[in-house]
Amino acid sequence: MRYPWCSLCEEKDKAFVKAAKVVGGKDAFAGVAWGALDLREEKEAARVFCREDDLHACKKDYCPLYVFKPDEPLEEPYRIEMHLLYEMDEMAMMSDPMAGAPGYKPKSQNIKPNFDRFERDLALLLPPALEKVESREDLEALRTRVDNVVFSVGVDLTEFRRAGRPLRGLASLAWAEDPAPFLGRAPGGGGGAEATAAA
Repeated sequence: MRYPWCSLCEEKDKAFVKAAKVVGGKDAFAGVAWGALDLREEKEAARVFCREDDLHACKKDYCPLYVFKPDEPLEEPYRIEMHLLYEMDEMAMMSDPMAGAPGYKPKSQNIKPNFDRFERDLALLLPPALEKVESREDLEALRTRVDNVVFSVGVDLTEFRRAGRPLRGLASLAWAEDPAPFLGRAPGGGGGAEATAAA
């Protein structure tokens, strides 16, 4: 999302186009749609999505990309950064007396997106926000696919999903409607629910 007259983030714009071609061409990201939104034309989008970032005030080094998930509300996109890599060959660096000076951008310097970091950040957002499980077997199967699972029964799913947003890439959120399959007898034969911590 940007204004077409803004040229301060021109390198990031070019990087986004390159990333869309390189990362978007991989099978894992085949279901991702890439696009740019002209906030001058889409004023409602500017009001809804850019309130926190205040895109009317240019921040130069902070121009986030918005990721919208089909399983989450449109009004709650994720934000990721397009990081750039600056490269300069050794001969050009040695012959340029200003090379390395703060704020100086040599003409021979190459700028390209950090594809690996962008791909990693985007990949963290691909799995569904919430995984529904219906049995202990489903839960165990999920635990074999991911390192950490936060599991709950009978919670407000909207609040559960929102609470888990910072855990993206660290844990998967799982939930169940019916607690019965996950109940068991406590040690010693007494009644009660079996506490299960998934990690």
